[in-house]
Amino acid sequence: MKKISFFLELYRTMIFVLLVTLCGFTEITARAQSASMQDFHHEILLPDIFVKTTEAISYAMPSTQSEKKWKYNYLQQLNIDNSLLFQAPEGWFPVKGNNGKKATSKQLPSSWIQKSDVISFKEMESITACWPIESINSVVGDSFINIKFSIAGDAIATINGDGAPSQTHQAHVYIKNAVVDIRDNETHLSLMLASYKPELKRLYPYGVDSLDQQVFPEKSMKGCNHQ
Repeated sequence: MKKISFFLELYRTMIFVLLVTLCGFTEITARAQSASMQDFHHEILLPDIFVKTTEAISYAMPSTQSEKKWKYNYLQQLNIDNSLLFQAPEGWFPVKGNNGKKATSKQLPSSWIQKSDVISFKEMESITACWPIESINSVVGDSFINIKFSIAGDAIATINGDGAPSQTHQAHVYIKNAVVDIRDNETHLSLMLASYKPELKRLYPYGVDSLDQQVFPEKSMKGCNHQ
């Protein structure tokens, strides 16, 4: 009888340990799946999309045969409809609103734009050396923006005006083909989007009213090919 009692107690203990182990494994698996899904979302959700062609058209459906909806200009930032992104067919992005303006569901439905017409920040490369532009002074609306660069692509942007206190941002330069994005290191927000002509060593920012640029002296760029 004692042996039976002993084995019953051992059996209960083993079942308890097994349940605890399974629960722990399930929790770990759930956490891993959650982390994996977060990575997946981070990889898939793309809010920073810019038009890379002279003009881009969005369509009512993901087909160039469907109704044309809106026109977007070069370097214009688009508002991706993340609720539809997982349903997007190959080669298309769902876009919110009209001409880059956000819209509620009661106003404007999403339309579709071809991926070949846009570039995402994820595709851009960090400048690490031989950045030729030393500084930029620009006016955007009522704001004055001064950006000072290092040859390694680091930047300090100072924004004044528009009735707000002066703001200073630590930033960096990213580039893909002829598109440059100067992006805040902390918030990761874009401070300036521009097209770039390496043969002229000159930026052409989107939405800027006036602009003054200075390049590094040739002696500082010794050994560099033009970016």
